[in-house]
Amino acid sequence: MPSIIKKKVSPKTTKSASQTKPQITGHAPIPKPPKPPKLASPSVATKKVDAPKASSKQAQVIAILSNPQGAKLPELMQATGWQAHSVRDFLSGTIKKKLNLNLISQKDDGAQIYRIASGD
Repeated sequence: MPSIIKKKVSPKTTKSASQTKPQITGHAPIPKPPKPPKLASPSVATKKVDAPKASSKQAQVIAILSNPQGAKLPELMQATGWQAHSVRDFLSGTIKKKLNLNLISQKDDGAQIYRIASGD
């Protein structure tokens, strides 16, 4: 039977200091150019607001609120199918802030009545 000769395998050697890539020292890093200043977003009064579509819930709510008697929260909830907190959020966020309409809130017999004041 022939004998099998095994070769000795030497362990992997690490690179010596002379074989590594030299580090450049004494140089300052190149600074990044400054970012341009951010422009402030336009104020609510200067933003362009598109008119709502006639069949949208926004248009329905505006039509209901334009009535001189106004509307109570349950009426707006039924017209839109939204929950109470969603209707109140829409009134403060969209009607007052985005559309910049004069929303008036009055208490009548313990219930809030909301309406949009005419431009007089």
